Amino acid sequence: MNILMVSHDYLPNIGGIAAHIYNLSLNLVKLKNRVIVLTSYKERKKSFGFPKKFPAYFPRVNNGIIEFHFPYPGIICRENSKLWSYMERWVIQILVKHYKIDIIHWHTYDADYLALEKIRNIPKIFTNHSSMFIKDFEIDKKKTLKKFYFADAVITPSYEILEKTKMTGFKKESVFYIPNGVDVNMFYPEQNKKMHLRKLLSIGDNQIVAIIARRFVEKNGIHVLVSALKILIKKHEGDLNKIAFLFTGNQVKSDYAEKMMKELNVLKDEGLDIRFLGNVEYKKMPDIYRMADISIVPSLIEATSLTVLESMATGLAVIASDIPGINELIKNYQNGLLFPKSDPEELAEKLAYLITNRERINTLGELARKYVVQNYTWEKIAQKTLNVYHTVTKNVNNLPKDQIKLGV
Repeated sequence: MNILMVSHDYLPNIGGIAAHIYNLSLNLVKLKNRVIVLTSYKERKKSFGFPKKFPAYFPRVNNGIIEFHFPYPGIICRENSKLWSYMERWVIQILVKHYKIDIIHWHTYDADYLALEKIRNIPKIFTNHSSMFIKDFEIDKKKTLKKFYFADAVITPSYEILEKTKMTGFKKESVFYIPNGVDVNMFYPEQNKKMHLRKLLSIGDNQIVAIIARRFVEKNGIHVLVSALKILIKKHEGDLNKIAFLFTGNQVKSDYAEKMMKELNVLKDEGLDIRFLGNVEYKKMPDIYRMADISIVPSLIEATSLTVLESMATGLAVIASDIPGINELIKNYQNGLLFPKSDPEELAEKLAYLITNRERINTLGELARKYVVQNYTWEKIAQKTLNVYHTVTKNVNNLPKDQIKLGV
């Protein structure tokens, strides 16, 4: 099958959707499909004109995935503008014809739909990853439908988005739940490497390390963690020399991010071991996780959390908000710890519990790894997605069932 993936978010971007598309595409290629990814050129100019790096127009092959990075033509053309949609549609039509595309699969809720809604005679599938959809749904659930009403099917990585998508008025029989996956051969624990990496950062052998792989945006709940750390200082000051907090993520420029940085630096001055690692390439993230013992995910809203899956696969004890998209992965006190959303007191207590019960860190990490290996490998996710592709193409093209062969 010839598959065209369309998304503004893709590697080398750092984030869950970019990683999802790459890993799904890679495993679809392993199932003997041809996958073409169309994404946006990442080095935008602030003035009018095309980027100077002309090779971005041409495809490159990355582990069997054919990638096209389409450039932005300057500030007059935004991702969701009509001008951009005309240009993107033109490129999509060229790729459909050249590669004899069987199905288009797009992944961006707030972009791409303007280009795709007018492309006819080819099946289209939308994966609804977006927490923005959840926010928009609460305001006007019917209005969200305009961004995917023309899809032949919608895939959702969480049950919350599944139910909300059905409530928009989209045809219920064409909404499918397929969770995110994780590359368990990329994200795995390795004790010897863990100690070596810690020495590079001058982290003590017996020190507990907590990783916070989150952008500093409000929905990620960094302020909840900051409040929890203030509580820890007051209630558990004697235990805080046992733990280091490593922050990593694509930090956006905003008043919120600036405020969080200031508050964390104050806590650092008060004696907390806080380190900022900045942006880390996706291929280097396994080593960042391996340095840690605990992963903290204090999100207020999640479509589904790749950070949680990657942390669990690497054998970390995860402390996360008890919200849809996360509580589908973590069973409290079985393979991780959950705390009520926006509750810094409970988050502080969960942290204190692990700091003073180190053996539980190891036990929860082992059980977390076992759980994702059994249920969330990308090989399984790719096969489920391929099954949806064939269901949709059969329905759209009205092909006899015996003519459909999976993986071809």
